[in-house]
Amino acid sequence: IAPEQFMPAAENFYLMPKVDRWVMTNTFKLLKKFNAEHGKSGCEVSINLSGQTLTDSDIAEYIEQSIAHYQLDPGCLCFEVTESAAVYNLEDAREFINKIKSLGCKFSLDDFGTGQSSFAYLKNLPVDYIKIDGSFVQDLPSNSDNQVLVKTLSEVAIGFNKLSVAEYVDSYETLQILSDARVNYAQGYFIGKPSEKIPVEPPNLY
Repeated sequence: IAPEQFMPAAENFYLMPKVDRWVMTNTFKLLKKFNAEHGKSGCEVSINLSGQTLTDSDIAEYIEQSIAHYQLDPGCLCFEVTESAAVYNLEDAREFINKIKSLGCKFSLDDFGTGQSSFAYLKNLPVDYIKIDGSFVQDLPSNSDNQVLVKTLSEVAIGFNKLSVAEYVDSYETLQILSDARVNYAQGYFIGKPSEKIPVEPPNLY
């Protein structure tokens, strides 16, 4: 069943921390297998976390122990949490992010631009990446307002010394606009579609 069918119920019954642990455990296993089969340790994997997990006092210790158990390079792990969840749990988010980064992992702020109108909280969140929400990117070539918003969000990222990622990139024209706006990275169907198989090498797009 699709995530949107069970995640609301999991959130209502405060089960998302357990779901997140399941996702992390299986990701760590797959990453260890991938590294063993292909002799690689530079494959970076992003893992989305629920806002509820930010309040789990044992989660940082679990991640640290898992990294040691599966013999993973912490630098290959990037954890993501939505902007709204981070701002809502600002103190928990800051403490959690600091613990995760002290292990050597990276952190990303997802759905950037859809939450608070003030970006002052970025001073208190030591994230590596901010991900510009896909709602601003989907119709970028034909929407001049979104072009202004994306450029502004990119400038905010640059001002706070963060790397930016644009979601929902589905055309070369969109990619060119993002490049002109100095967005660092892009994800979407134009870059690569989801696959059940883990590729040995990333596709050479250009």
